[in-house]
Amino acid sequence: MQNQRITQVNRYTIPTIFLALTLFALVDMLEVIPYFAPVVDSPLFPFLHESHDLFSLILTLFSAYKLSPTIGWWAISWFIVIHIPYVYIVFPKELPELLRLVVLSAVAGFGIHNIAIRNRLVTQLNKL
Repeated sequence: MQNQRITQVNRYTIPTIFLALTLFALVDMLEVIPYFAPVVDSPLFPFLHESHDLFSLILTLFSAYKLSPTIGWWAISWFIVIHIPYVYIVFPKELPELLRLVVLSAVAGFGIHNIAIRNRLVTQLNKL
C-alpha cells in the first residue's frame, strides 16, 4: 500500500520537501550575517526562529503521513543534519540550542513512529 502511494506522487514532491527543509534551516543562518542584524534584533525574531522549525517538523510529519514513514525518517534526519552547522556556528558552546534541536527531532520521530504504526494497523485491517 505504501509503495502505491509513493508511485502516485509527483516526481518533484520529495525533492521539494527536502529543499523546503533546507531553506527553513538556512533561515537560522541569517543570525550570522551582519546585514540582517535589524531583523535579528527585532522582538518578533524569536517567534520567527521557532515557527520555521515548527513548520519544518509539520512538513516532515505531513510527508511521513502522505508519502511513507521512511520518507519522514529521511526528512527528520535531513532536518538534524542541516541544522548541525548552524548550531556550531551560532551557538558554539551552548548546549540548550542543541538540546532544543534534539527535543524537536525526538517529538517528530515519535510522530513518525505513530504514523508507521497506524499504517501497519490499516494494512492489517485491510487484509482481514
